[in-house]
Amino acid sequence: YWDRIKGTKIAKKSLGMALFCFDFSVNAGTRRGAKTLQRACGASPDGIIGKKTLAVALRQDPDYIIRRMHEIRQAFYESLESKFKVFGKGWTRRNKEVLETAQSLG
Repeated sequence: YWDRIKGTKIAKKSLGMALFCFDFSVNAGTRRGAKTLQRACGASPDGIIGKKTLAVALRQDPDYIIRRMHEIRQAFYESLESKFKVFGKGWTRRNKEVLETAQSLG
């Protein structure tokens, strides 16, 4: 998961941003984790973190990207309507905890 999302390269700019992308990738797959980062930073959401995505993401404020990833992740969970009724409380708690941890790491 870490290698697929280019975690080491992202972490050089922001460990928190790398953590958030990594955690969602483990939870929902690396393509969804990558697309979330891409949407948060305004890159083309193809699900593959390459040179273009890294260039766009690493130019931006990490706290902004982390907050946007949190919003996008929460919207994804809530879109899973029937499953959200069952698992939503836990998903929301995890999303909030990862946001707080990621923000504390910078």
